[in-house]
Amino acid sequence: MDVFKVGEHELFQEFPSTLKVFQWHGDTFGLPKGAVRVYASEKYENQAFVYGKAVGLQFHIEVDQSMVKEWAELYRDKLQEEKVGEDMLRVEDWVYERNYRLIESLLRRLI
Repeated sequence: MDVFKVGEHELFQEFPSTLKVFQWHGDTFGLPKGAVRVYASEKYENQAFVYGKAVGLQFHIEVDQSMVKEWAELYRDKLQEEKVGEDMLRVEDWVYERNYRLIESLLRRLI
């Protein structure tokens, strides 16, 4: 799934304008007053935000292909029920490598 940068915050300064991420769920939420929305998607407007010293991510930037495969096997019935095909779970390795570097950057800025 693609998310799009819609706001700026120093914690996300190394992040690109479009980011390919893994999202497993369809839950959504509203932002607290004063939060900065950083990423949104076509389906959900609150994909990443900063609120004070807290960072919220609606997606899973930390996963790699082996984790996705493991989750897909564990939740096969749920994926079939929601009509999620294997093609929707495949992502090129470079995406995981880039996302890993980005999460490291985010964590360095937080601590």
